[in-house]
This record gives sequence, structure tokens and C-alpha cells, in this order.
Amino acid sequence: MLDYADRMSPLGNASADECADYCVVMFSDLTRKVTMQTLFHDGGFSNMGMSLRGMTQYNKSFVPENTDAETGKIIYG
Repeated sequence: MLDYADRMSPLGNASADECADYCVVMFSDLTRKVTMQTLFHDGGFSNMGMSLRGMTQYNKSFVPENTDAETGKIIYG
């Protein structure tokens, strides 16, 4: 899942140091006039939609063994 998130985040995943820097900024006077905002620190992940190709690849890990991965239909016998 970390690999997936890294590929889907245009700016990449934030490191622990970058997250700490973000927290410092949020609790500083630099944000004193920011009100009622939802601010994400996710490298753009929250703004990226999931492509059909990405969803298909992601879903392959959830397909039961007796299911055709292409059609999603159960294989009997």
C-alpha cells in the first residue's frame, strides 16, 4: 500500500521530518489567519483520482483464487 500511495502522490509521500515541519508551521503564527480549511499534507494523494488501470491492478490482489481476474466471474469445476 505504501508503494501504491507513493505512485499516486504527484509530490511523493512525506517523510517523518517533513510531517514534523508541517506540524510546526500549523502551530506557528504563520497560520494565524487560516480559518475553516481542510489542509492535506499528503503529496497530492487526496486530489488524485484513481484511474481504471490503477484500480484494476489494485483489485487483482483481492480476487479469490477461483475467480477469473479479467472478468471477475467465478470459475466452477
